[in-house]
Amino acid sequence: MRISLTSKWRLPVIVLLVAFAIQACGSEPDEVFEVLVWVDEQVSEEDFFPDGDVYEAPCGLIRLLKVRNLRELSTDQYDRLERVLEFAENGDVIAEWRIPVESYVTSIDAEWLIVNSSDGHISINLKGDVRSAKQPEAEEEQEYFGECPDPVLEDFLGPDGKSDYLACWRLKDKTSNKTRLVAYQGVCT
Repeated sequence: MRISLTSKWRLPVIVLLVAFAIQACGSEPDEVFEVLVWVDEQVSEEDFFPDGDVYEAPCGLIRLLKVRNLRELSTDQYDRLERVLEFAENGDVIAEWRIPVESYVTSIDAEWLIVNSSDGHISINLKGDVRSAKQPEAEEEQEYFGECPDPVLEDFLGPDGKSDYLACWRLKDKTSNKTRLVAYQGVCT
């Protein structure tokens, strides 16, 4: 059966079909996320909030940036994010993510870390893609691992480094249901 459209309805129907096709292909603009990075350069009075994007945090100055993914950051800004390392029981590093400063990991789902950040719960994958995430169920399966293995400590802090904030955790992967080990610096208080 063929449906005939009068010329008065042809254009609106075509526009509507094109709009649905664009949405189905994922061509919607990406969501913008707020991320915090450490500030390591000289800043002036104008750089500080409310006129600028620099804030004082308990452990130093932080800058608020707005991005669609972490790859938009300059190399210098990317290096000023916090690191999260996945490691094996023997301490060998398996993977590394970057997360915003003042964030903490709440769960893991395959290659995606779910973190609580200044912008709410977000997921970040190994490539630096960012997407919104639901707030995890109360008390995700996360367990303190204990003292981090020496290779992880050295990777984070160098041979003589110490940190009051570095901790290692066991997380249950939501996809595989396997236990995975991660290390990251906790939120500075």
